[in-house]
Amino acid sequence: MQQSTAWTIAGAVVDGGVETTTIEAQPTGSVELRCLFETETDEMPASGRQYYRHLRQYLEYVHTVQTGETHTGEVWVQEEANPNDPVSSHIVDVVPGQGVRDIDPFWGVIVGGSDDSRGLPDYRDLTLELVWIAPRSAYADRAAVEAAVATAPIDIE
Repeated sequence: MQQSTAWTIAGAVVDGGVETTTIEAQPTGSVELRCLFETETDEMPASGRQYYRHLRQYLEYVHTVQTGETHTGEVWVQEEANPNDPVSSHIVDVVPGQGVRDIDPFWGVIVGGSDDSRGLPDYRDLTLELVWIAPRSAYADRAAVEAAVATAPIDIE
């Protein structure tokens, strides 16, 4: 497992550490990130509580995203977000913390995960499951990623 502090996922700083199995940079690769946050106490910075809640919202609305791959092996993403939902897209950028040498920043789409915080007194434990889309350097911003991969699957009847 790789572990580092101060990862950034979808703009949220995860400063309690992130654990991941080795990420292989392939377009259809699955990535699991275990994000740890300090306990929500007076000592925990307000930003930590905010970042935990921000990433937790992706899990609450994960049912609105589907992924697959084309016959050429490229990832497609279909999202059915309501304009009133707090999550406008599950496509996120992931920037590993300093000291992680074998994982470059990348774009991914959150497709699942879990909040394993119940009963843990010292921290919040959030696992995110992503589908790897591309290196972060391949697209300037999320809009460019969405333009490249957002589509509806072909309905063959």
